[in-house]
Amino acid sequence: MNVVVTKENDRTIAEVKGRVDTTTAPEFQKLITDVMNDKPKRLILDCSQLEYISSAGLRALLIIAKTAKSAGINVNLCALTDFVVDVLATSGFDSFFEIKKDKNE
Repeated sequence: MNVVVTKENDRTIAEVKGRVDTTTAPEFQKLITDVMNDKPKRLILDCSQLEYISSAGLRALLIIAKTAKSAGINVNLCALTDFVVDVLATSGFDSFFEIKKDKNE
């Protein structure tokens, strides 16, 4: 798993690459939490290169969503693969995030 973070005006984009699973979920959660410490108005998680997310990854997303909500940060997921869409929909996690087609939406 790799996360590349870029800042553009009032938004921060975190491109998530690879797998977010039992092994990588704690690192993913810490990286995104560190990004939120800068208090971006909008945080976009670009999932176009996210190959797989496990229940541990979903737990990390839940913690990220709760942290963002309490900090007043708008978090969007974008460019979801079919697999990630299915996992989020099946688990009900698609209701925690605003989902966009791409990072420019």
